[in-house]
Amino acid sequence: QEKMDGSNVCVVRKDGKLLALGRSGYLCSDSNQEQHQMFDRYVKTNESKFDAILPNEEDRIVGEWCARAHGTIYSGMEDPFYAFEIFRDNKPIPFLEFVRTIASVNIQMPTVLHLGGSCSIQRALKLLKKMSPWTDNEGLVYRLEESGVQKLIAKYVKHDKEDGKYLKNGGEIWHWSDEPIYDAMRDPLTIVIEIERDK
Repeated sequence: QEKMDGSNVCVVRKDGKLLALGRSGYLCSDSNQEQHQMFDRYVKTNESKFDAILPNEEDRIVGEWCARAHGTIYSGMEDPFYAFEIFRDNKPIPFLEFVRTIASVNIQMPTVLHLGGSCSIQRALKLLKKMSPWTDNEGLVYRLEESGVQKLIAKYVKHDKEDGKYLKNGGEIWHWSDEPIYDAMRDPLTIVIEIERDK
């Protein structure tokens, strides 16, 4: 799969309620970061979707929230949430079950590049270039599953990737917003070009 570059978030059912959490496990609604508060609002807006696929206590869906640019630019993003795992009984459900589950409520996931046997990094990168909807990419995620049981996850990040380079010095480049906090008519790639030009 393509590795997306954003903020790791999840939606969990706790005491019957759906909660939006950041990677640290704190409520997104209590965050001092606009991107996390935005995710909380996104979950409330799309509550029916999450309610349908997280029926049990402690069920959770984990994904990448890409509303704000971190170290990669995604031009033309229409929905910034990319799911990559659902946990039931604190275990990831089988991948194909996960795909069917999120498809049933129209939740997206990162691009799948290969299914089946082994795939070298070199070949996966070629597939990434060919299949990804983005011109800028962070890297790859490998998953090994046997008989529906996840054995391991491995990540490959491109060597020229600079973590959080668009967050430095209070950088505010947004791929998507539910509020007019930036000029939504301007493509984020154009903003980056202007920043680089003015250095």
